[in-house]
Amino acid sequence: MNSSVNNSSDKILTVVPEGPIAFDGREYRYSKGEAIYLHNLARSFKKIRIAAYVLKKGDPFFESCIHSSLTSNKIEIIELPSLSLEHQLNIFSKIKQFFQVFKVLNRAIDKETNLLYLFLPSYPSALAWIVNLIKKKKYFVYGADDWEQA
Repeated sequence: MNSSVNNSSDKILTVVPEGPIAFDGREYRYSKGEAIYLHNLARSFKKIRIAAYVLKKGDPFFESCIHSSLTSNKIEIIELPSLSLEHQLNIFSKIKQFFQVFKVLNRAIDKETNLLYLFLPSYPSALAWIVNLIKKKKYFVYGADDWEQA
């Protein structure tokens, strides 16, 4: 690995996780393993940006993401456009959402971003990878799903 990647303390990392995070009205929250992992990761960078779908109170999966607050001042959240439950089965709504997510990711992966961390399987990560074909940032992929072990 070259020295420009090794010295990460002055770098901005954009992370596209495989799942959503939650917003409880005050704080962004994540399940315990993911939050620990991201806080530890943030210590090594100037800033990390997390581009993810954000669940709000009332969403059926909200409770699964609220175990730990994302409190580091080095963590920035970029909310990706999501669909309401009634629109999720509509193919045209899904295609429109993909274009909206692509636009948000295109803005998020900007000149400040030095490195991408893409988690699979994830539609947003796949879209971020496509954006990166144009932007040509350094990236790496996480292809497992056992956060507690990570």
